[in-house]
Amino acid sequence: MIAGRHVPTGTVVTIDGNTGEVFLGAHHHDKIEVPEVAILGNWVRDPPSTAGTALQDGYCEAATRDTVSRALALKGMGDLSTIAAVLGAKESEVSAIMDELVKSGEVEAMPKNRVRPSQELSDRVDDWYAEAAKRLKAKIEPQMNALHAVNDTFKGVVTDWQLREIDGEQTINDHSDPEYDAWVIKRIKTDVHRVITPIIKAVAKSEERLIRYNARLENALRKIDEADLEMVAHPMKESYHTVWFELYEELIRLSGRTRSE
Repeated sequence: MIAGRHVPTGTVVTIDGNTGEVFLGAHHHDKIEVPEVAILGNWVRDPPSTAGTALQDGYCEAATRDTVSRALALKGMGDLSTIAAVLGAKESEVSAIMDELVKSGEVEAMPKNRVRPSQELSDRVDDWYAEAAKRLKAKIEPQMNALHAVNDTFKGVVTDWQLREIDGEQTINDHSDPEYDAWVIKRIKTDVHRVITPIIKAVAKSEERLIRYNARLENALRKIDEADLEMVAHPMKESYHTVWFELYEELIRLSGRTRSE
């Protein structure tokens, strides 16, 4: 039931990651596109010459068929800038690979210059994660309890960002109270970011590319400090919530677990 209305199992809904509002059907608008269908994004813009080049702003991967496919499949859909940000590659590098994938039918064109992976490509990436989990499960598993705990904390913080209690009633946070918003942002920094940083560093010892998540999260925090409040939870930006969701999804897959475990 949503607002007294029965919603059958399997019904498509759209969630606005900024406000928490739920809409029936698929709404293709920059401010209310489905956040949880997409998974990964933001990296340095300097061109990497080889996979795994360490630059000043963080770790980068070269744009290859494998890396572009993985990023797109994990995100669910994206455009050139989104995937380039995920890999820390130039858009021109990603464009060349994307053209190959489109021609081969492995990705499908979408409105607004976006693309989405074919089922075949998604299945191939799923197989890649299954193989990677065999190699990494024992290394990542020791971090999973701490990850789940801080994820629960973050979910509570995001809820407080989207909703707030006024006169005893929950209402959508319209972000008109800077003190309240500052309180929530402080919790992201103290209760969430300080906890996730050592977890990222620990798992990156076994899968180096994961260290990029730390730089991406810190980039979101910098933009929040510059008063771009959409970088907290906007579903179509490299917001803290977007990057967090992608990190959480990756670590679940690489640990060999599922979201229900």
